[in-house]
Amino acid sequence: MVVLLHVAAILIAGLFVIFRHLSKPEPTFQRQKDLRLPATERQQKMDMAAFDALAPKPSFNDKLQALKPAPILLPELPKVPVDQMLPLDPSELVSEQVSALVGAPGTGSGTGSSGSGQGGTGSGVSFFGIQDTAKNVVIIVDTSDTMFVRSLDGKKHHFKFSEIKDETAKLIHGLNPSSRFNVVIYEGGAMAFAGESFAATDQNKAAAEKWIRSLSENPKASINTRPSQGPKLMEGGGTRLDTGFRQAFQMKPDVVYLITDGQVTSPTGAIEPRVIDRELRETLHDLQEKLEAPARIHVVYYVTVVARAEEARRLRAIAANDRGQFTQITASEKEPVTP
Repeated sequence: MVVLLHVAAILIAGLFVIFRHLSKPEPTFQRQKDLRLPATERQQKMDMAAFDALAPKPSFNDKLQALKPAPILLPELPKVPVDQMLPLDPSELVSEQVSALVGAPGTGSGTGSSGSGQGGTGSGVSFFGIQDTAKNVVIIVDTSDTMFVRSLDGKKHHFKFSEIKDETAKLIHGLNPSSRFNVVIYEGGAMAFAGESFAATDQNKAAAEKWIRSLSENPKASINTRPSQGPKLMEGGGTRLDTGFRQAFQMKPDVVYLITDGQVTSPTGAIEPRVIDRELRETLHDLQEKLEAPARIHVVYYVTVVARAEEARRLRAIAANDRGQFTQITASEKEPVTP
């Protein structure tokens, strides 16, 4: 009986499997639309930034090499005065480097402070014992009548202005070709040798010395009558030191040498020494502000038979306030010459 039950169950199960297999529907294919939401612009930028951050930095190991001369024409090099590029004396080179670091030593008899030299190459310069290193030096020379002759107790004293010419020429000839220079003279107005500072080549040095030597020593000479290819600046009569400074600072110097007997005429007509001092101080302050770096102003007091304490004090103050040195020399007298 049990065996019959098992046989019957197996037959029923087999019939069920056969029926299910025969009744399975045929497979069908359906096309469905794939919906995707676009990423926002901000999210896209963030994803791209994150992706770029993962990328290694590019390295360039290839070198550009020429296998043969390329058909490229290079511009011609400027002409350099090779004949003037003499071998350097090692002692001079060391001296210039020391001056640039600690400033030129003061050799004058005044109390002006020594300024530190500027970086880069320049020329070692000296004017009546005041030494410095300069890239662009301008010499200001007082050519007012009192520099040539002064009266004291009814007697006229004539001075050897040629000594100033000699010292100016000496400074110029000591410059190397990489330096620049100019010369300015002043009295009621001011006049420069050239419109701008120019390279210290042999040709330019010779031309400047010729002009300096040719300056008339007649006390009656004036800026209006003196010949020059450079500009003239006329701002009034008297002895306008402020005009001389204005003319010189147009050359953008880093070192200025001034030689004067100390007489100064105020641009406003003031006679009070303190007022004149203040006007000069304001003028120099404005001129220095226009430069990239303040210029050092060295002052040589040309002491004649008529000297005033206020003049020496004023000139010392100019040197001290503008990082320069002060010295004084006594004007040598000569026999009067009939003009």
